[in-house]
Amino acid sequence: MIQQQPSARPTRHLVGAWLVAILTSASLAATATPGHAQSQALRRNAGKPCGTLTTGEAELVRFTSDNSHGEPAVIEGILMRPDGDGPFPAVVMLHTARGMAPPGCYGETQRLFRDWGYASLLVDSASAGVEGGGRSFAPSVRDVAADAEHAAAYLASLPAIDPTRLAVIGWSRGAMATLRVLTARRPGPQPFRAGVAYYPTCPPRIEVLAAPVILFHGDADTIASIDSCRSTEVVAPDAPAFTLVEYPGRQHRFDRLGDENYHAGDAADTFRRVRAFLRRHLE
Repeated sequence: MIQQQPSARPTRHLVGAWLVAILTSASLAATATPGHAQSQALRRNAGKPCGTLTTGEAELVRFTSDNSHGEPAVIEGILMRPDGDGPFPAVVMLHTARGMAPPGCYGETQRLFRDWGYASLLVDSASAGVEGGGRSFAPSVRDVAADAEHAAAYLASLPAIDPTRLAVIGWSRGAMATLRVLTARRPGPQPFRAGVAYYPTCPPRIEVLAAPVILFHGDADTIASIDSCRSTEVVAPDAPAFTLVEYPGRQHRFDRLGDENYHAGDAADTFRRVRAFLRRHLE
């Protein structure tokens, strides 16, 4: 059963301090990889409010995933952590098909997670398409889901991260990958304890659900219809919550600062709900 929460209402207050604009110089903390001498993620991360690398707030990392043929693919990501030694809970972030370029970038969202006490790894799945990256095509949902699992393994290898407290959050295609990860049959343990999906196209039937999921969707979305998520049948035995929150009149990417569909009040409402959801499942 899908749990449908009451439709969210627009709020009057604007999203505040986490939208602060930023400037200054770069910090790249990762080993150079052939074909990646000029970081794709760094180019996409330029400018405000995206520029978490150019301010030194975050570090560029690389890890190995695979492509649709099971061959190695080198993925770049932007890792941001709270101050201190940890170990911190962490969130793997999966972007839309538009990638990490402005205006729909994710620097302000990473700052939110940091301020809440979470590390975050923004996975640049498109980075594997450059020379030497291991993919010669745009990443599929399957590719992005594989990147999410390899990102979880990378985070689990870091002393500052608590590997037992990981969540995955995705937008559009990244949200579809989030659902793929959490509904796949797997021989080993599920790396994520919770999932957040912004405006995905949902599967018609879910027979496996490894962790609770909260979904955010505008009922005016013309790119990914909300109807697919309204009609999803969750038949997994003893399934955790699969909760859909609807936003009247909202289009695709309504939470992405700078996007033509951005709505500050409803974006803030989703973040409030995400914070409560992560507290419930990761703390």
